[in-house]
Amino acid sequence: MSTTATVGEEMPREAARRLADPFLRRGFKPEAMHEYRDADGRPLFWVLRLRHPETHEKEIRPMHFNGEGYALIRPERPPQGWPLYRLPEVLKTDRGAPTFVVEGESCVDKLIHLGVTATTSGGASSADTADWAPLKGRRVILWPDNDKPGEQYACDVSRILRGLGCRVELVDVEALDLPEHGDVADWLREHPNTTAEDVLALPRKPVEAARAPGSEREPADADHAPAAIVRRIADIEREELAWLWPGRFPLGKLSLLAGDPGLGKSLIAVALAAAVSRGARWPIEAEGTAPLGDAVLISAEDEAADTIRPRLEAAGADLGRVHVLDGIRDVDPQGRPYERPWTLFDLPALDDALAGLPECKLLVIDPVSAFLAGTDSHKNSDVRAVLAPLAELVSRRRVAVVAVSHLNKSAGPAAYRTSGSIAFTAASRAVYAVGKDKADPSRRLVVPIKANLAPDASGLAYRVRTQGGAPVVEWEPDPVAVGADELLAPAVRDQAPTETDEAVEFLRDALRDGPRKAKDVTREAREAGIGDKALRRARERMGIKPLKREFQGGYVWEIPAVHGPNDALPGPMMPNDALPRERASLGIIGKEPSHRDPSPEAARYRAAADGDREAWEIPL
Repeated sequence: MSTTATVGEEMPREAARRLADPFLRRGFKPEAMHEYRDADGRPLFWVLRLRHPETHEKEIRPMHFNGEGYALIRPERPPQGWPLYRLPEVLKTDRGAPTFVVEGESCVDKLIHLGVTATTSGGASSADTADWAPLKGRRVILWPDNDKPGEQYACDVSRILRGLGCRVELVDVEALDLPEHGDVADWLREHPNTTAEDVLALPRKPVEAARAPGSEREPADADHAPAAIVRRIADIEREELAWLWPGRFPLGKLSLLAGDPGLGKSLIAVALAAAVSRGARWPIEAEGTAPLGDAVLISAEDEAADTIRPRLEAAGADLGRVHVLDGIRDVDPQGRPYERPWTLFDLPALDDALAGLPECKLLVIDPVSAFLAGTDSHKNSDVRAVLAPLAELVSRRRVAVVAVSHLNKSAGPAAYRTSGSIAFTAASRAVYAVGKDKADPSRRLVVPIKANLAPDASGLAYRVRTQGGAPVVEWEPDPVAVGADELLAPAVRDQAPTETDEAVEFLRDALRDGPRKAKDVTREAREAGIGDKALRRARERMGIKPLKREFQGGYVWEIPAVHGPNDALPGPMMPNDALPRERASLGIIGKEPSHRDPSPEAARYRAAADGDREAWEIPL
């Protein structure tokens, strides 16, 4: 048969039908035609997919314009590999947003139709033929087909992307109840009301679990199979724990400094950097001196020229030993240089920078929430996945990390007051709260919330004074014995806060950035020690209504527009009798049932209000 179509005025789709005519005569039907383009959007080749409706036999053929006509062949492969499918769309997205890698162009198209960034190299055996460099440093979620070739594809792609500094995750296809050989398109066909949010919330498992036992491999590839690393304790050389500030901030570990705005957390970080740059004595005589070395500051809120430098000068720092990380110098797929902000997914670049500063002792990240690059700061698994590689890096480099964080508005135990997920506290070896002395508001206290590596850490006191026109920390020479719970407890009022008051403060913080799934908020409230009844009363006080945006998406809670997350909530926002009664979006038309109403409809309403999505499933 002829494999070349004449040029004339023929368009690619017309040429595809002409070249596919022999297959069409044999009963094949065209399924799709996928266009591969370079980074500038220029078409390079097309992939034609045909299927026989009776035998289900598939034909997948590439089509290329060779300068004279169209032919059923690919062009010569570029040295760096074939471009990824839908590459221009991928390059236009935020580098911090997740990118899905799937098998097959049709699956990519379906995800993009939902608003999800997605790409592929083609089929299960195509991983090593593609140019994956455009995904360098990105967060990637693999969604392979549910079969052994799919598992192997996930292993191959993961190996390549990890070498590019990507954070790689894997959709747990077994948990999706997909049939053998089932793919993205199959799952979406079974879940027609799926949203982009639903896709991003799919269950995931470690990439190491994506092993294809029994799949055929070349012998050289056996080295890439994941294997457990086990060491005998007797073979591990003992090391003494090293400290930046003895008993307070350990070297090679992550520490957290949390407090409300305006208390001087950034000034404390500057004071630490100044002390390290000079090898100065710490304010408490018995705690010795700082190790002499370099410090690196990564700040999202303060300018180096007009804020950081004057503060360092006021603190007496050796400016030659203090550095700021301004961003990342990168190149696009065409080799053109550009600059972008640093994020916690740029650890390879940070590692290179620290390698050039062998005497670095301190790394400050201020605030840590500004560098998460789209990671959900309230999701434990996501936060742990970001912080674990950072912990490994600084442990290897023997650098102390002090991450600055804010406090949430809840009134629970101090351990739950750091903003975002409890994983920030769990991943840190030392966590300190910064607050005002209730007896003297001009005096600030730094007290330990958590100090795993110190025997009995006491608190510190300081005041902020002006030196040379810039603020500076002035430490007191004696430790303080105030506890974190006492420091962060609400100021004494005529009436102590109730459990509902605490739940209101929790909801204000949890929903500050917009609507969230009810089940996630309910789970976090329980983790923070807030009871279900108190949470329900707080929700009613704030006028928060459980809404179902999509049938498959579950219920969401959000603060009503009339009362923003920062509005004062001294008492009930409105009487319960004045709350809106319409419940059409929940499947109930009419009035909100009383909590004393024993009817099944009322029980289902209360369950939905508490985030129990299952209670609202329509029986088959």
